[in-house]
Amino acid sequence: MRKLFILIMIVAAMTVFTGFQNRVSENQKCDCQFVGESLENISKIKVGMTRKDLLKSFGEEGGISTRTQRHYVYNKCMLIKVEVKFASVGDAQNKSVESMDDKIIEISKPYLEAAIID
Repeated sequence: MRKLFILIMIVAAMTVFTGFQNRVSENQKCDCQFVGESLENISKIKVGMTRKDLLKSFGEEGGISTRTQRHYVYNKCMLIKVEVKFASVGDAQNKSVESMDDKIIEISKPYLEAAIID
C-alpha cells in the first residue's frame, strides 16, 4: 500500500512539474518573440538615416541632450534604449534647434535601462 502511495505521489509530481514546465516555455517563447522582433526592428536604423526616420520607432528620452547627441527609447518598450549621435544638416551653427533632416552618424547597440523622466 505504501509503495502504491509513493508511486502515485511521484506520478502526480511529474504531471504538475511537466505542466509548469510547459507554461514557462510558452511564456519564454512569447517574451523571446517580442525581444527578437524588437531587435529586428531596431537593427533597421542605420548610419546615414535621418532623425525623422529614427522617430518612427523611437521617442526622445528625458535627460541632458544636444542637437548632436540624444538618448532615445523604443516606442514599444520604454526600457529599450539607444544613444544616437547626429551630424547637423542645414543651420549647423544653431546648436539648439534640432532638424528632422539631421543625419545619424552613430547609433549604439540597444540596451535596457529604467526610464528617465524630467
